[in-house]
Amino acid sequence: MSYLYPLLAERGIRPIALARSLRVNKSTVTRWDEHGVPLVRVFQVEKETGIPREKLRPDFFVEAIQ
Repeated sequence: MSYLYPLLAERGIRPIALARSLRVNKSTVTRWDEHGVPLVRVFQVEKETGIPREKLRPDFFVEAIQ
């Protein structure tokens, strides 16, 4: 199952660009796509991409009800 790549695609962000901005290998970003972004990286990915943490890890973060 793909978790991260569709979210990046919605924003026009290539996985290699995210990898470079976080100074990790593209294979690391691929692993996040397959298994989810590690909690220790969620806030960095959120800051770099603008993707809310609730979408990156809905199993840990709950969207605020308006």
